[in-house]
Amino acid sequence: MFEKISDQTIQQVKNYNGIVDFIQQYLTLKKRGQNYIGLCPFHGEKTPSFTVSPQKQIFHCFGCHESGDLIAFAQKIDNLTFYEAIEVIANFANIDVVREQSSKEMKQHYNQLERTLACFSQASDVFRSMLNESQFAKDYFAKRQLSQESIDMFGLGCCGSSKQLFDALKVLNVPEADLVSSGLFSKNQQDIYCRFQHRVIFPIADYQSRIVGFGARITDSASNAAKYVNSEESKLFNKRKLLYGLSYAKQSIKQQKCVLLVEGYMDVIMCSQYGFQNVVACMGTSLTVDQVQLIKRLTDSVVIMFDNDKAGQTATKRSIEILLQENMNVNVVSMDQMDPADFLLQFGADALKEKLAESVSAFQFFYSFSKSDLDISNINHVSKLVADVLPILKCISDDVVRSHYICLMAQDLKINEEVIVAKMDELLYNKTQDYSIKLDTNKVGKNKYQKAEETILAVICINLDLREYLKGVDLTIFITPFIKSLTEYVINSNELDGVLLENASAEFKSSLGNVLMLATQYDTQMIQKNVFFDCLNVLSKQKFTQDISQLKEQIKLYEESGNETELEKVMAELDQKKKGGIYEYKY
Repeated sequence: MFEKISDQTIQQVKNYNGIVDFIQQYLTLKKRGQNYIGLCPFHGEKTPSFTVSPQKQIFHCFGCHESGDLIAFAQKIDNLTFYEAIEVIANFANIDVVREQSSKEMKQHYNQLERTLACFSQASDVFRSMLNESQFAKDYFAKRQLSQESIDMFGLGCCGSSKQLFDALKVLNVPEADLVSSGLFSKNQQDIYCRFQHRVIFPIADYQSRIVGFGARITDSASNAAKYVNSEESKLFNKRKLLYGLSYAKQSIKQQKCVLLVEGYMDVIMCSQYGFQNVVACMGTSLTVDQVQLIKRLTDSVVIMFDNDKAGQTATKRSIEILLQENMNVNVVSMDQMDPADFLLQFGADALKEKLAESVSAFQFFYSFSKSDLDISNINHVSKLVADVLPILKCISDDVVRSHYICLMAQDLKINEEVIVAKMDELLYNKTQDYSIKLDTNKVGKNKYQKAEETILAVICINLDLREYLKGVDLTIFITPFIKSLTEYVINSNELDGVLLENASAEFKSSLGNVLMLATQYDTQMIQKNVFFDCLNVLSKQKFTQDISQLKEQIKLYEESGNETELEKVMAELDQKKKGGIYEYKY
């Protein structure tokens, strides 16, 4: 299970030419010329700008500029690792997945992970069986009004004494070494003991529905022990990369196109019990980027239902920041000082549906939260409030929505909208300049020289002979720094099409995807050669004109300064340049 996929399988997947068939699992594509188009799955749009080239085996969105090959699409659409994407595509294409022979050390490592998973699975079975004989656990679940169906569905159980668990697992022939190495048991000089003893147990599964650890809650409210304990952090159990309930909620999240985010195990279980299946919890920690990436495999819409106390509001604020930075759509439900589990028990499912219908946008929540401790009659507090909420406004990509919130904020604070807009502009534009232009050939105002550069770049992406020719050309004829840098990258590569894109840096990838789509219109070597030399000569003429102009400027300066020596040199250079004329590139 854990062994690395072989290079042979990876190459077979890279050679697979079914990008159109694969992508059509996720969206509807229509043939247009040599390519296929559809609505982009990576950003909201009404007019199709997502293009797939079966010839190049790549995709590119002219709206959000996502680009890549089939592997990149699989990774992006389901938020998979490289090897997970390889396996998904291989299964789709009926390619046998061959695993590499691992070193002795790696085999030992993989075997240990397999044994740990097996140990957790057997321990989960034992915990469930112990529940039948444990009155304290039955009483606790009854008090929390959990149905037997919920207990069974989530595999809830309990741990009696350490000795009971140890003896039960020994009967199942689980080696003592595995019990310790898995973290289920700890060992001191006198004894071996389990950290979960005398607690109710919540098995925790990963995205693949494998039990990778446990959460355990004490039921004695008078005890001084920690209310909750979890499995030790390990290769398999990392709270920052797990969401409780996700393995049960995946299908519902896809169907509902939304996930409800709560804080605790009981919130997830009770929501499920009342018919809300698309619910996950963030393991009692602040929401992390890794957890958001798991959610993004299934949906881009999140409704936060954290407790409404100060700690819950603070956690909501932090979660909003992370979610918006990851381009998620976020709403917030106010739970009236109750957690979702207690709310459902007291008011029922219909009341929660009403709450969901009344949810507010992330900005509205953030604004109210930030404003709650400030005196807006104090202009310094107003200034602080504006500064606090601007980063959230910045994350709102829809200009109309952003403008709407700016208007509401200005009215509430009794200040001019222009003040907020000016601050917004500072935040949006007064930053390190991003020189990675988007090579949109329809862009208004683009001059013919930049279009010529883009065309040359597009041609050398698909024609190695012309790429070799360009190595002998002085690239000072290029006037756009970024296109020149991208052209130099392509010149120094021996790859074509999707492989060229795959190996590109993040700085170049989006623009290169656009260029490769542009290249599909030059479908014969004759056309490629003609447009290549036509564009080179356009740039050559522009360079000649620019050089003449610069020399004339220098002559003017030296005439005004009376520098006869330099004046003679430049005049001679100008004369030589004019005699030489415009250089014409030929094949």
